[in-house]
Amino acid sequence: MSPESIGIFIGVGTLLFGILDARRTHAQSLNQHRLQAILAVSESFRARWENGWSDVLDQLESPVEDASAAETPQHQTRHVRFMLNWVDWLGALNRCGAIPDLSILTSSLRFPLTRIITVGRPIIESDVKHHGAKFWQNLWLVAQHLEIPWIADVLSTNDATRSAWRRKS
Repeated sequence: MSPESIGIFIGVGTLLFGILDARRTHAQSLNQHRLQAILAVSESFRARWENGWSDVLDQLESPVEDASAAETPQHQTRHVRFMLNWVDWLGALNRCGAIPDLSILTSSLRFPLTRIITVGRPIIESDVKHHGAKFWQNLWLVAQHLEIPWIADVLSTNDATRSAWRRKS
């Protein structure tokens, strides 16, 4: 073997090692960014849950004794809309790949997220009726992951969205 061949061989080996190391470093960096996103979402949810979201849901889920009080007060509707927007944002993070696996979060947040979507059903249905199914397009991803059965009925009001929902199922 000539010295040039040995030099090329060593250079190619070094290049391959560098490429593999760069890929490993990139994968570690990506995993670290995803973990940071998951921790930020988790902390965001915890803070909101402790600062009133759970209380609002408890009030809305409690039996109504006075028929005139059956209407959801506007401040509670506003809070439920904030919650639904948060869930929609979670779906957006999933759609863009920042949190590619929702099961990491839903393993501990399944029950409260399901409660939020269930309590928000009248708002969701109204928004779909007035603005179309794309209004909550990211929320559908979370609802599908949580396997909330009535979401398919809401989406059936829009044929294009229903077709997309069935393709993902």
